This record gives sequence, C-alpha cells and structure tokens, in this order.
Amino acid sequence: MSKKRRREQPSVDLQLVEIYEDLANDNPDIRVKAAQQLLSKLAAENNPSQEQINKSLKRLIRGLCSGRKSARLGYSIALTELLAQHARNDQSTTGAPFLSIPDVIQSLQDLTQTTGQASGQEERDHCIGRLFGSEALIKSQILFTPSASGDNWDSAIDLIFELAKKKAWLREECGWVLFNSLQLLKTVLNGQIFTQIVLKKAHTNDLFRTSEGLSLWIAGQQNFPELALPKHVFHRKDPLHRREKSNLCRILHGTSDGESTASLQKGFWSSRLHFAWGVVFSSVLEDQPKRVSFADLWKEAVDEGLFAASASKERKYWGFLLIQRFILSAPTKTIPTLFQKNFKSCFKIQLASKDRYLHSIADRTLKTLHQRAATSTTSYIAVVSAILEIDLAFDRLTKTKTLEQLLSDADLESLEAVVPLLTNLLTLPPKEGKVQDGSALARAVSDLLVSLVRTRSFPSEGTSELSQYRDIVTAILKCFAHLAYTTSSNPTLIQNELFKERITSCLTHTIAKDSTDPSLLPNSVLSYVRELPDAVPQAEEEISTVLDRGWDTLDKITSREQAASGQVKHMLGALKMLYIFVFLQIFKGDTDAINILEELRNCYKSLRNSKVSDDDDGAGGAMLVEVLLSFVSKPSKLFRRLTSQVFSAYTNAINEQGLLLMINVLEAKEDASGLETLFDREEDGSDVEMIDEDASDVEIDMTAGMSSTEPGGDHFSESESADNDNEEDGKELEAFNAKLAQTLRTHGDESSDDDMNDEQMEALDAQITSVFKHRNGARNKKKEKKDARETMVAFKLRVLELLEIFVKQEATSTRALTIVTPLLQLINSTSNKRISEKACGLIQLFAKIYKLAKAEQTPASESLAPGRMLLQQVHRQAAEGGSNAYAMACSRSNLLATKVILNSGGSIDEVLEMNSASQKLCKIRDVFFENFRNWLTQSRQAPVPASG
Repeated sequence: MSKKRRREQPSVDLQLVEIYEDLANDNPDIRVKAAQQLLSKLAAENNPSQEQINKSLKRLIRGLCSGRKSARLGYSIALTELLAQHARNDQSTTGAPFLSIPDVIQSLQDLTQTTGQASGQEERDHCIGRLFGSEALIKSQILFTPSASGDNWDSAIDLIFELAKKKAWLREECGWVLFNSLQLLKTVLNGQIFTQIVLKKAHTNDLFRTSEGLSLWIAGQQNFPELALPKHVFHRKDPLHRREKSNLCRILHGTSDGESTASLQKGFWSSRLHFAWGVVFSSVLEDQPKRVSFADLWKEAVDEGLFAASASKERKYWGFLLIQRFILSAPTKTIPTLFQKNFKSCFKIQLASKDRYLHSIADRTLKTLHQRAATSTTSYIAVVSAILEIDLAFDRLTKTKTLEQLLSDADLESLEAVVPLLTNLLTLPPKEGKVQDGSALARAVSDLLVSLVRTRSFPSEGTSELSQYRDIVTAILKCFAHLAYTTSSNPTLIQNELFKERITSCLTHTIAKDSTDPSLLPNSVLSYVRELPDAVPQAEEEISTVLDRGWDTLDKITSREQAASGQVKHMLGALKMLYIFVFLQIFKGDTDAINILEELRNCYKSLRNSKVSDDDDGAGGAMLVEVLLSFVSKPSKLFRRLTSQVFSAYTNAINEQGLLLMINVLEAKEDASGLETLFDREEDGSDVEMIDEDASDVEIDMTAGMSSTEPGGDHFSESESADNDNEEDGKELEAFNAKLAQTLRTHGDESSDDDMNDEQMEALDAQITSVFKHRNGARNKKKEKKDARETMVAFKLRVLELLEIFVKQEATSTRALTIVTPLLQLINSTSNKRISEKACGLIQLFAKIYKLAKAEQTPASESLAPGRMLLQQVHRQAAEGGSNAYAMACSRSNLLATKVILNSGGSIDEVLEMNSASQKLCKIRDVFFENFRNWLTQSRQAPVPASG
C-alpha cells in the first residue's frame, strides 16, 4: 500500500513575523526599533534578494491599510526608509536588487484599490492607506533626485488629488500632505518646477476656492515669488489682498461662493481646527502694503464669523482653538487684537458656569493665557491688559480667580509694570453722568490690588526682592491714600471711604507678613497722608496741642528705636506701630483716637522708666493694656492683629494690675449689663466681627468616655439661648395679639364700623398706632440684647487670645498663675460654647508649656505661696461642680499647681494632703482624682494613695 506524500511546510522567518507585529505596537519606541531591525535585514551589506525586497514592499503597503493599533504609523516609517534605501529610476550598474519608482507607484495604486464587494470600512482603510503610502513616497525624497523623472512626481500627486476630489472627508489630510511637500520643495533642486506641477493640478481640480487650495497657493507663492500662478483666481494673484478679505472669510469658513465649489464643500464637522487658519493668519501677522491687516481679517473672519451671536457652538469651538493657538504663538503686540467684542462676551458666558457647552474649551483657553503670561514680562502685561479689557470684574463675573492668581504668581518685574497700569485706572475721571460706573471701577480695581497684597508673601529678609516688593506695596498704599484723602480726586464721599477701607485691608496683611519691620509700610502711609493738605483735620487749639505732643512722642520713639537693639528695639517698634495706627484713625475721622493718643503718651512716659518684675506695681503695663483693650473692642481684623503684635512685645511689662483689667472683661456678664460695666453707653453700638473658631492654635483635648448627658454637661449649649429667643417671640406675639384684640374690642362688647363716628375712628387709629409702636420698641430692645450678647462674646474671645499670647511667653512667671482661677470661673459660668472651649484650651496650653519650660527661679520657701494659693483655689473651684469640660480643666489646673509647688521646692506630701481632704467632697468629679493618681504613677514621685 502506497503512503501519502507529506506536504512540505513553507519555512517561516519568526523574527520577521515579530518585527511586523512590533511595527503596529502603540509604543513609539518599539515601532522605531522594529523599523530599524527590518531595514537592517534588508541593508545592502546583508545581500538581500530582489524577492525579499519586493515582498517587504508589498507587506508594508498592505500594512498601511490596516486599522490595527498603530500599524499605519509604524509601517509608514519603515516604508519611507525602505524606499530611500532601495528605490531608483534605473538599474544599478552594480547589479544589486532595487525598487523601480514607477513600479512602486503602481504597486501602491494596485494594493490600495478596493473591489466592488468591499465594505465601507474596508474602502475607508484602503483610502487612508493610499494617502499614507503617498506621503511615504514624498518623504523618502526619491521623487526629487537629479535623475528623477517629472512623470513619477506627476503620478504620485495624482493619487493624492484623486483622493481629495473623491473623498471629501479625506480632503483636509490630502491638503496637509501636499502643503508639507511644498515646504519640503524649498530645499530641493528644481523645487519650483515640482511646485508648479502641484499648483497646476490644484487649479485643474478647482481646489483654489477651498481651504486646502488656498494654503497651497500661499505656500507656493511664499517659497517661490517668481512662480507662474493662474490668472483670474485671486485679485492680482494674491489671495491676501485687501479686496479678497470677504472671499478669504468664505473660504476659511467653508462656505460656497458658486456652483464650481459647491460640490467641494464638506458635509461634516471636525473637532480639529483646519490647518489653513494658521497658514493664512501667520501670513498676515506682519503688515504689508495692499494686503489685508491681521486685525481686520481677525475681526471679520473670527470675531464676526466664528464668534458671532448666531454662530453655532461648533464654530465657536473652532474659534477657541484658534485663540489658543495664537495666544501662544502670536507676537506680544498682537495679543490685544485677539480679544474682540464677540469673543469677550462668549468667553465670559462660557466660563461663568460649568453647565455651559463650551465651558471646558473656555477653561483651557484660560490656562493658555496663564501659560503665555509666564513666558515674559511683556507677555504678562499684554495678558493682564487683555483680561482687564474684557471686564474689570472678570473674576467675579466668571467665578474664577484669574486676575488674582496672575497677580499672585507674577514675578516682581511684572508687578512693577502692572501695578501702575491698575493705579492709573483708578485715577481716570468717570465719564459724564457715569458716577455709578466710576464707583464700580474703583471697587473692582481696588479689590484686585488688595488681593495682590493679601495673597503674596513678603520676600526673605536681607534680599533685594524685599525692598523691591515693599516699593510696590507702598505705591499701592499711596495711590489709595491720595484717592482717600484728596477731595478733588473723587466726586463722591462713598469712594473716599472705600479707599480708606482698602488702606486698612492692606495694612492688616502687611503687619502680619512683614516680620522684619511691620511698622515700615504703615509709617510710609502716615507720612504721605500727613503731607496732603486735605487730609489734615481742622481741630480746636486743645486738640491741636494733643496732636503736636503726639507727633513729638512718635519722633522720640522713632529715634530711640533706631539707636536700640534686641528686645528694646522690638518693644519700641511695636509701640511706634501703635502710635502710627492711632494717627491713621484720627485722619480717618475717629474722634475717640484723640483720647487714646493722650493715653498712649502717658503710657510711654510710664514704660520708659519702669523696671518690670513680678512685684512691679507700676502703671505703665496697666495703661498699655487699657489702650489695647480699647482697640480689641473694635470690630476690626486690623486692630485684632495690631493688638496681638503689640501685646506680644510687652508681655514682660504686663503686671498683675494689667492682667486684672483683662480678667474684669472675662468676669463681666455676657449681656447689656456687662457692656454697661465695660463701655461708655453713650456711644452707638456697632456690628461685631465674626470670630473664627479655629483662630487659636490651642488643642482642646476632651477625655474619652465623658458623656454630655451628665448633669451640667451641656450648660453652655447655644441652642438653649435660641430656644429662649423662640419662647420670648411666642410670648411677645401672644401679648401683641391680646392687646390688639382689646383695642379692637373683639372681646365682649362688639360694635360695627358703621356705628362709629369720625372721632371714634380717629381714636381707634391712634390706639392701633400705639400698639404697633410698642411692639416695634420691644423688637428693638430684643435686637439690642442680642447685639450686646454678641459684642461681649467677641470681646471675651479676643481677650482670651491675648491671654494665650501671655501664657506662651510668660508661663513660668508667677504673674501667669493669677489667670487660672478666673479661667475656671469663666468656663463654669459662660453660656457660650466657643468661650468655654477657648478657656479650656488655654488652661491645657498653660499646663503643657509649664511642663516643658524650666523654672525661672531657684527653689526657695518664700516662693511657695503662689503655688499653694493656686492649689487651694483650684480645689475650691472643683468643689463647685460643673460640666465635663469644667472638671477636666480643674484637673489640669490641679496638676499645674502641683508642678508649681514642686518646682518651688515644696513637698508632694502637702499636695497629697489637699487631695485627700478634697476627696470627701461629693461634688468633685472622679476624673479630677484619677488624673492626679495617673500622674503620680507616671512620675513615680510617691506611692499611689488609696481612694477614700
């Protein structure tokens, strides 16, 4: 029986299979490496056969028709290099294998041709493959060699023009390939001849009235000015001529201007901006005689075309893409031209809401502006000016922080250029009858300048940038001062007051950030204002005397500060800054500042000769505290920061008398009666600044396991006061209804209106009016009570902030011990949660700092008294009972008093004796003794006593 002969399997080059697979990889590095390996195998030194080269050519062309991964990109690179190595017009004299250029063109045409049974996707893939293959032919430059035939070039571009004419969706890509080929021909021998062939075929195919043909004409004319161009296409053979502006706009917009071009219009929209826009506008950036200007063409083609009110969202999308391109690439002088009326309106609207269709592209345009602004100072000025031209209130209208961020991120050179631009806007006189617009401008621009001061940090000490930045801020402050205190600068009192507030806002931030010399900028403002004739207040002789003495004292403080050093210099600088702000308040029209000025003078005289110690009973520290409390009571963030800085410099000068003044504030009731105790009630009340609950850096450590439901655990809940208010409202309404009903005689004896005469009606009206007046009076009283409560809460919180500063700097001083008991009393008596938490945190901070700090004095028996007294007071306070927070505060105070006694040379035995005696009092919480026993165990000072 005969055996069947086994079919021989063809040999497969696995390495070549892997190379072709890698050519389609999405990683560009892998694709390039695969192309290098393929070309290495087909290099002349490896003696490839003609069959191998032909097979590789066909395999690469077929690969261009594949939509798999990145096949077209990888295969086109390999094909370009293969043609550059092996394609020639004639047989080589060496007899080596080669690729004939006509055969290559024919192979490209045959292998990318689809049959009638091909699907739409297959036809699309083959068309794209033909375009990629044609591009590879051009890039390989085999068509431009000295021995190359013009017929080959003619055949190659015929394939592209055929695609452009046949497939409208591919025409832009065909135009891009031809446009790049014209740029390549600039460096090629006989490039003008090849360019002439391209333009002739474009004319034959009626493409010059399309965006692609327009780009080819402009590129050919720029590369070869002597080129023979077709007649009767553009005026004087120049598509950029002034008379062609309307035609240019129609071509760029893709609209038909006749039957000849109607068939060439696209029937679809692409999200990609056509390359012709860049070609045209780049060509008119520089003004040339008889050519359309960039500004005119931009206005008609872009602003009145793409951004017209009736334009579709798709066209506006193109407009944003074009704006982004030229923001990055256009000369600086051209940037303002990009911001025309319709674009500005569209830009604002699209940025204002994330729900807008074009918000995303508008936001990217905004980021492009930031990119350009960061390139140079001139670009920064151009961008800021353009945004200001859109709207001075751009940030508010668009709900962004564009201008604020630009001012914050700018370097000092850019700021030096842009600040005068903004200040000049403020000095412009308002248009006739447009005072309201002038006020809006003043508010918008001044807000920008304040944001600049608020968001930027001061440069480091000792650098040239610090002096440079101070000069910038000084220029802003002087501009505000000029507008605030010169009556001829502004037509309205409202604007004068606006700029005074802006000065206050700026100084609030500068004194907090300028750690080197916080009084420098306020002093420069004061010196400038003092020289303004309209700013000096007209005062009586007595007040003028006070002002003159104040100026003399300020000069003395300044002289002493310049000669001093160390802590003395710091203290004099703080007092000087206090003087400066008192004078600024006087210029601002605050009559109370006159009295404060005289008090400061006496305070300075007292502090100058005082020797501060724990036993010092001088009045200097107390007088300073009294002045600072008058500042703290005002609802101003500036005064809050100013007071903190001055108080921080003089904590070592604050004696027990000064601390007592602050304690008196804490002990006052949180109502109108408390205000009557502390303030002169003849003054009108003012709104209270909202206190930031997170302003303190004290950590409130509540012990786990404490329940707020225990007796007294929530006695300071603010909901209680709200319930009381609602209950009072109900009672007030009931009383009002009863009184009104009685007046209208709805109870018992009722009578008809018809039975009343005129006198009775008038009497009834008078009674009703009296009832309503009484109710309004009751409402006003209720509001006064609420305002008084808020004022006292704010005042106490600020005093606690001052005491926090004192504790941080003077925790080891015996003077600091005097505040512990008042703090415990405050915690147990206040009805405000924030005050209670603040006081608890202050005691915790005190205990922590004292634990870490070393005692200032050598242990001695005579220094035991303050610690013993504090221990007794703490145990008396703990016996009064209270909330969980109060019990924890008492516990911490107990441990603090214990450490004070031990650091003063005392014995733990007397502390144990006191705690043992207090354990018999039932009102003291268990946590008070538990924490003490835990501390004893950890410190190993003595054995733990048994609980009794």
